[in-house]
Amino acid sequence: MPQLRPFFLTFRLDHLEAEYRRNSLFRIRFQGKIAVLLGALLYVAAGLVVDIWCNPEGISWQLWYPRLLALLVPATVALLIERELFDRHRDLLLALVGFAAGAGLIGVMSQLPVSQATYYYPLLVVITFYTYNFVGTSFIYALCVDLLLLAIYNLMFGWWQPFPLSTLISHNVVIICANLIAGAGGYMAEWQRRALFLHERELELERQDHMHRARHDSLTGLPNRELLQLRLERAQRLAGQNDLLHTVFFIDLDNFKVINDRYGHDQGDRLLQHIAEQLRSCCSEKDTIARIGGDEFVLLAWNVWTEPDIDKLIRCLQQAIATPMANGLFVESSIGCCHLTAGQLPIDDVLRMADATMYRMKHSRRVQAG
Repeated sequence: MPQLRPFFLTFRLDHLEAEYRRNSLFRIRFQGKIAVLLGALLYVAAGLVVDIWCNPEGISWQLWYPRLLALLVPATVALLIERELFDRHRDLLLALVGFAAGAGLIGVMSQLPVSQATYYYPLLVVITFYTYNFVGTSFIYALCVDLLLLAIYNLMFGWWQPFPLSTLISHNVVIICANLIAGAGGYMAEWQRRALFLHERELELERQDHMHRARHDSLTGLPNRELLQLRLERAQRLAGQNDLLHTVFFIDLDNFKVINDRYGHDQGDRLLQHIAEQLRSCCSEKDTIARIGGDEFVLLAWNVWTEPDIDKLIRCLQQAIATPMANGLFVESSIGCCHLTAGQLPIDDVLRMADATMYRMKHSRRVQAG
């Protein structure tokens, strides 16, 4: 994937990385909760089992000091996991859970003779797999944690409290092999999650594009009849819940056929696009202006119902439509309206009433002109 940095497994584009982190936050939170709880229980249980195995005479409570200190980290992360701080630093916090487990284990081993300490090192292999594949941190953080633990392990038992060289080498071979296997698994899992995110994102963008084209006029980009119907139904439902009254305006362009016949359909299309842009200037964010026919538009105006408001909006619409293009071409319009109230009329009847009002206005203008 060219969008992905191959080593760090992060997207090169910041907005894509931010979107991925937002989309994966719920999964990381859920996985983190399970990992912290289950990891703490297994940490305590494994410690008890190995303590009893290595110390038949009884458990040495001195060994529990580093364990309890280590358990403070997952307890703190569990308290922060629903907070904003976790959102910003989730990889670091979850990586610290794995580091604390490993550091606590090394602290336990440092208090034991070699003959007993070697019983504990397989738990470090378990912690390696836990950090890479279960705790929920990203691959690069898990890699840093496990390499740091390996370095601390070698400093502690290769120099501070040296194991026999053969023992230390055998431990290193096993731990390094565990890192290679668990790290490869964690790397591939992270890669696949990000590849799946990109694939799902592309599918969603395609779906939104198809939906937009299916519900919008291809020439003007305005909502079409289908989307207008949905928004009218929604406005009618909300009108009943909130005691609102909306108005539907039916807009017809006067003599638009003459424009097409005289100047050609290309000029007619440009004029329609110009008018659509002008009409948007009369609408609020909640309003819907739709093109439902060749030269017919419908405006759903939210919470506009008084006569002064209706007259003001009609004047604005007529002036917007009559604004000439750069070449001076323009048309005038006839506008009719009908109130949209809570369930009193079917949507189709509302449109027919607004259409009828528009035709009455157009007819009266013709009579006056004659």
